[in-house]
Amino acid sequence: MLYLLAGLADLILALLHVLVAVLGGEAYIFLRAGKVMAAADVAGEIWPALLTLVIAAVFLAWSLICLWAAFKDNYGKAVRVLVALIGGVFVLRGSALFFQFFGLTLFSDGESPVFRDFAFSTLALVIGALHLYAAMRNQRMIASS
Repeated sequence: MLYLLAGLADLILALLHVLVAVLGGEAYIFLRAGKVMAAADVAGEIWPALLTLVIAAVFLAWSLICLWAAFKDNYGKAVRVLVALIGGVFVLRGSALFFQFFGLTLFSDGESPVFRDFAFSTLALVIGALHLYAAMRNQRMIASS
């Protein structure tokens, strides 16, 4: 069940990034990608959407790894290691919360953190902890035969 939840979280993040690539400009600013990306998107440049879609593809791959772990027992140890590494990446991203809380970080545009930055970092920590706990518990939806 834990792998399934982790996979669904990754899938939601992938879909969110696709949505941001489609919406462009203001969505980049809201999600704190920066005014440079937003301005480039508004100017008709393709690289912000491509970069965002690459990130979406990474989240999709992570989702597939977690869903594979949820339903298959093949390569159990390797999948656990991958899920734990994914969890580590999320925890590293979420660790920005510490720096945000103490005002030790600025964003790409030189802006101080706002509430949603704290929410995004907290969410990254929670998703990372979910991945790490799933890998530690090694729970699958279907037991091997």
